[in-house]
Amino acid sequence: MKGPGAATAKTRAGSLRPGELAQAAVMGALCAAIAIIAVVLPHGGGLGLLGSVPTGLLAYRYRIRVLITATVAAGVIGFLVVGLSGLSAIGLCAYVGGLAGTVKRHRRGTPTVIVVSVGAGAVVGAGMVVALTVLTRFRQLAFHAASATVDGATTVVSRVPQLRPAAQGFKAFFAEALHYWQWLVLGYAVFAIVGASLVGWWALSRVLERLRGIPDVHKLDPPAGDGPIRPVPVRLDQVRLRYPHADHDALRAVDLDVRTGEHIAVTGANGSGKTTLMLILAGREPTSGTVDRPGAVGLGELGGTAVIMQHPESQVLGTRVADDVVWGLPPGKSTNIPRLLGEVGLAALADRDTGSLSGGELQRLAVAAALAREPALLIADEVTSMVDRQGREKLLAVLSGLTQRHQTALVHITHYNDEAEYADRAIKLGDASVDTDLVQSATAPAPTVTTDLASGAPVLELVHVGHEYASGTPWAQTALRDVSFAVHQGDGLLIHGGNGSGKSTLAWIMAGLTAPATGACLLDGRPTVDQVGAVALQFQAARLQLMRSRVDLEVASAAGFSSADHARVTASLAAVGLDAGLAKRRIDQLSGGQMRRVVLAGLLARSPRVLILDEPLAGLDAASQRGLVQLLTERRRDTGLTVVVISHDFAGLQELCPRTLHLHDGSLQSATGAAQDNTVATAAPAKRASGRRRPVVLLRPVPGTSPIHELWAGTKLLVVFGFSLLLTFFPGWVAIGLTGALAVTGIRLARIPRGVLPSVPRWLWIVLVIVGINAALAGGSPRVHLGTVSLGFGGLLDFLRLTALSVVLLALGALVSWTTNVAQVAPAVATLGRFLRPLRIPVDDWSVALALALRTFPMLIDEFRVLFAARRLRPKRPPQTRWARLRRPAADVIDVVVAVITVTLRRADEMGDAITARGGTGQISAAPSRPKPADWLTLSIVLAVCGAAVAAELALFAAR
Repeated sequence: MKGPGAATAKTRAGSLRPGELAQAAVMGALCAAIAIIAVVLPHGGGLGLLGSVPTGLLAYRYRIRVLITATVAAGVIGFLVVGLSGLSAIGLCAYVGGLAGTVKRHRRGTPTVIVVSVGAGAVVGAGMVVALTVLTRFRQLAFHAASATVDGATTVVSRVPQLRPAAQGFKAFFAEALHYWQWLVLGYAVFAIVGASLVGWWALSRVLERLRGIPDVHKLDPPAGDGPIRPVPVRLDQVRLRYPHADHDALRAVDLDVRTGEHIAVTGANGSGKTTLMLILAGREPTSGTVDRPGAVGLGELGGTAVIMQHPESQVLGTRVADDVVWGLPPGKSTNIPRLLGEVGLAALADRDTGSLSGGELQRLAVAAALAREPALLIADEVTSMVDRQGREKLLAVLSGLTQRHQTALVHITHYNDEAEYADRAIKLGDASVDTDLVQSATAPAPTVTTDLASGAPVLELVHVGHEYASGTPWAQTALRDVSFAVHQGDGLLIHGGNGSGKSTLAWIMAGLTAPATGACLLDGRPTVDQVGAVALQFQAARLQLMRSRVDLEVASAAGFSSADHARVTASLAAVGLDAGLAKRRIDQLSGGQMRRVVLAGLLARSPRVLILDEPLAGLDAASQRGLVQLLTERRRDTGLTVVVISHDFAGLQELCPRTLHLHDGSLQSATGAAQDNTVATAAPAKRASGRRRPVVLLRPVPGTSPIHELWAGTKLLVVFGFSLLLTFFPGWVAIGLTGALAVTGIRLARIPRGVLPSVPRWLWIVLVIVGINAALAGGSPRVHLGTVSLGFGGLLDFLRLTALSVVLLALGALVSWTTNVAQVAPAVATLGRFLRPLRIPVDDWSVALALALRTFPMLIDEFRVLFAARRLRPKRPPQTRWARLRRPAADVIDVVVAVITVTLRRADEMGDAITARGGTGQISAAPSRPKPADWLTLSIVLAVCGAAVAAELALFAAR
């Protein structure tokens, strides 16, 4: 597999900078996620306006080109998932957000929003009038369906004598109004645009107020300097660095030599300047001191400096493994992808989706992408802190051999003692009197028996628990198998296992957030799903659990008491070792360790029956780990708190968690590695959850191969677009029938199983039946005469035709999603848009942003899930006044939006750093993106079908 001929996105003058691209991609993905949820959920139209917040933030902070790029990326995702309705929802979000953000940036107010939105509404309304004038058949179908709905409702209401005059009057008024439909459409457009703009303005104003204190966490900037690239050897002499607006040095005076082919470990406590040293080696200018190197840094350039950072999910940019290896390489650069993947132990995973990789596999993939640039200097910054022990060992084996195999200088930043021992020499930063110990690694403790013979009933009990995600679909994945154990009052239990072993699923089941597919999880003898909030859960991503703007507000909200109770807030902070002075601190001014302690303060203040901690030590240095473990150990001993720790780290946890369970591949394992005897003292009969609904699975192809799978993604997009145009201009039964027949043929050829269809919610069936009956009551031609009875089917046929049209378009869009890997979409868009490049339309920026947005979209959906779960776990404290009851829903929405935006901004900053670390944009796909003979044949067939449909529709129209 080679790079030449692959789809590329060349960096050109005027192109978006790495940070702008990342912001456009991530915010576009967020807008798409909100809009799609709003389209799918019943009564979710109002929620869709929240999608204007990310677009408004882009318009407020960046140039208009960034907003347009985000809109294109979001629009493609929305179209792929829910069709034209998603595309229109995203267009509305882009307009509303763009208007609000631009007005805010120019420091104007509500009057400006109203004036501009009235003008925009008039323009949009005029456009709709022109479109409906041209689309005569579609307009007639829509108006006939609306008239049938009104007529049917009138028939039902007229059965009540007192309401008959009003119903008949409304029917006559509606029929008369349709004669002036142009003014109705224009007025509706103005009213809707003005209303949506005011809502977007209100939401964005409050979100921006809350976002003012959020720091910019991006680290890497493209280094200045031309000339030959030679980053090593490099010498640092008394180098210091102080960030803007800071009152102390982030890095104190450092002397360091890095020679070619040398492996250096850099250690030190959190805050000692390790990451700052990485930035200086990557090209940032120090505040004082000198940096001597023989040439330019060449960050991300061939033969220059490569950087691998801490969070693997944010620095892997390709959607497929092979694509990520070449992502950002100069167009035309040949790369031996199989050799690089083989070197890092991923040879068999070239075509795998990067979203399915473990943390260790993602980091090894990042190493392969770095090696593709043949770097003279490789900097690895805390790359093992989020990886389990097995993944850490494999990653270290790859890193330790780089200096011999490639003559690459390696600077490895770590707080693990055994990792520093791999280096030729180690450099310690910071005060030697503070935190002199590194984190020690330990062998996995032998699991203790799961049967707990302690006296009394258990507090928490799992009985033959099993769970499967996407059950009943082709994507079904078993997470847990027949897990049974009991936890008693005051127990300390460690559940450890590798990435993907089912630890987090088990935590969610114990907290009542997920109902097990089989078996039961009981708290004090009752199912945990009926007691959400009784078990406290600290998520690994602490920021997603922090909903309020200040520490005191957050602790009070999480614990369920008033923030005016300062004494209780202070006591809660003191219980987790935080100073009372932090109470008024903004959440986003806290360090990662402080955020975790604030979450813990709120949870402990509720006096939960059980406290579950998911990966509580990840990313903490030795001193922070010891402090947190000691605090929890004392709390468990003094109060009898039951503690369950879910972790792949086990060093230092023995005192907090005397009991240990090992989870492997969803099953509990004994010390010998065999599945344990899952018998519990109070075992209840296992039960299988009945009536489980098939979930909605987004942007994941059905496993397998078929002629439809093999078609070029651009062909499929053109087919869907072509049929959408056909049914918009000719929405007749012939066109619908031919399109539907072609869709069914494609589904059969692709061998799509029935399990891909999500379970249709009951409310949708009810709505369809009611609307159908209502339309049937309207009558209309054609009519059928049965003796003296005359039945009109016009209204029902219009309803069925409109419904069939929607179903056919959704089926075509779904077929694309079921048979296309999302990694193929962005390169196809780049190829289809080639003819726009001479017009200076930034197709390359659009394709890169789309590729990054598709990579980010599933991660944002997962974060929404965590955020919603965190809201469910909070106590529901009733408002004290009527005004408070009215304000609470809006305040809750703003809290959630701010939390989502904050996390999204951080992810965008990390992704911008990843793009910078790869030298900017370049190749985005390892395989060529162009049509094959089968694609031309398919397009010919589709064109013939469309021609036949148009001819038949015109013939029928002439016959009438």
